[in-house]
Amino acid sequence: MQGDEKNLGTAFELIDFSLVLGIVLVVLLLWAAGLAVRRVFAGLESWLPGHRLTILQAETLASFFIWLGGGTFLVLAVIRPPKELILALTGTLAVAVGFAFKDVAASIIAGISLIFDRPFRVGDRVRFEEHYGDVTRIGLRSVRLQTLEDDTVTVPNHKFLTESVASGNAGALHMMVITDFHLDPLADLATACELLREVAVTCRYVFLKNPVMITATEVMVANRLAMKLTVKCYVLDARYQESLSTDLTIRGAEALAEAGIGRPRM
Repeated sequence: MQGDEKNLGTAFELIDFSLVLGIVLVVLLLWAAGLAVRRVFAGLESWLPGHRLTILQAETLASFFIWLGGGTFLVLAVIRPPKELILALTGTLAVAVGFAFKDVAASIIAGISLIFDRPFRVGDRVRFEEHYGDVTRIGLRSVRLQTLEDDTVTVPNHKFLTESVASGNAGALHMMVITDFHLDPLADLATACELLREVAVTCRYVFLKNPVMITATEVMVANRLAMKLTVKCYVLDARYQESLSTDLTIRGAEALAEAGIGRPRM
């Protein structure tokens, strides 16, 4: 019993409680700072909805530098390991990352590239492989997408270095929305175009600073020839894409029916 008590006392003597306390305090401060940043930027987003994308991008950068700076401070100012240990750990970590965690390292490098090269930004509506939705977060390891079905998809950053990604709004609030209408090949296309244009410009979700365009093409619907009118217009905010498309579809169908413009029969 005395030997065990002596060993336990020796173990407590070896523990630097001031160092442990310092580490805990720094981690708590970093967590509190991250929480404060999220709350501040959430308030700014509510106060300035027109600058939502810029605010989200600023929040991403602020969180990144808080954790990067806090981690550096924790190692160099609180833990303060010997220089020889830092050099040895750096070499060991480089080898470990290069072999065992090459995908993670690639994702971290890609994450830094995404933040500064900005092929897309937080708030953009993008299509990547089979996923389509809003970019909610660009982290050091992965990108998070919120799909239109309200699923959260996490994609490793390094995939964006080798695969194509399409951004619908590329950092802007507005984006193009395409809505198709199929008509009988003998329908009055000029009247139909004017009706659909009027429906588009009177929609409350349309960004009128950009033009409304309507194109016509011949297509086959159920083995029958039909005319497809495509309405191309811009939505005020990418978040209202479905609302705009639904409004155009409903009101456009009503306008065509009231004008007696025929639709293809299946």
